[in-house]
Amino acid sequence: MVFRRKYSKPDISEEELNELRRIRSSTREEKRRVIRASIILDYLDDYSDDRIAARNGINKNTVKNCLSKLREFGIEAALNDLPRPGKPRMITDDDKSWVLNLACTKPSEHGYPDELWSYTLMTDHTRKSRSSLKNISRSTVFEILNEAEIRPHKIRYYVEKRDPDFEEKMTTVLHVYKEVDMINNGVIIPELKDTVTISFDEKPGMQAISMT
Repeated sequence: MVFRRKYSKPDISEEELNELRRIRSSTREEKRRVIRASIILDYLDDYSDDRIAARNGINKNTVKNCLSKLREFGIEAALNDLPRPGKPRMITDDDKSWVLNLACTKPSEHGYPDELWSYTLMTDHTRKSRSSLKNISRSTVFEILNEAEIRPHKIRYYVEKRDPDFEEKMTTVLHVYKEVDMINNGVIIPELKDTVTISFDEKPGMQAISMT
């Protein structure tokens, strides 16, 4: 009896497929990334979990774990290890802001021929351009962008950065968000812990009658 998969396949671009094929055939990539790329490609070719396990010399649970991460978090998470319990790597809010700002630019603005960022290119550029992030991994770059719901390889021109003061303004706004979060958690200015903070977009269609 043939059992059909319960899950629909994720939307994967041609660029992502080419990257998976490159990893699978690479002799320089980590073995676990090569195997995971092969699992994903076999899955996209409609092989069963049992068949994928047999083709790659692994057990079925490895296949299931990889595909579960693929469906829930995307390709980068499926290829790499998720964060493990323990002391987290220290990446400051300023460093995160820098990565997010970079994702809102075009590679061509930094001397690259590419029109859109790939995770590999963004990671390499970050390591070379930001001393505090010289050892950052692709998975960490993915986590920062994923948390902000940014997909640099799928950005359209309507979200490109046009304001030359964008980085300074973005950093200011993010610092305000962080300060509010710390106040709400009683980390700073305890007397303001129960203060209600309201955030709204420009021209919301309502009038502020007075300051409180």
